[in-house]
Amino acid sequence: MKKLVRPTEPTPFAKWMGVKKLGEYDGIKHTYVVVAQVPPEALNFFGTVHGGYLAGLFDDAFGMLAYFIYGVNSATTFDGNVKPLKMLRLSGGNSLVFETRFKEESDCVIQLEGSVKRGNIIMAEAVSFWLLRKNRGGK
Repeated sequence: MKKLVRPTEPTPFAKWMGVKKLGEYDGIKHTYVVVAQVPPEALNFFGTVHGGYLAGLFDDAFGMLAYFIYGVNSATTFDGNVKPLKMLRLSGGNSLVFETRFKEESDCVIQLEGSVKRGNIIMAEAVSFWLLRKNRGGK
């Protein structure tokens, strides 16, 4: 079996979304936390963070969490949603913390959950379901 090489920087997509450094994975709690500096292009006409931005960054963070738990190319997203709880205006700063966590595995499906915070305020929550590949870590 090949040794898993841990990434040292965010994915190109995460960088494009404002992530400056790789998030922190906690192997005991099975969590992955990443900080993003929201770019101005991620705002909609009303000056709030676009839901597509949140969905994209959650998907990337969930993918990193699945990678750290199961290995390279081990799972793929097949369902998920993001539930905004507060209007995300950048007037209070453009730094958001995405916290993702493993919830459960059953029948080759893993459920991951997450939240995004600005300071101590939860701005949105997300859930994502991933299908585990039969040949985990392979092609």
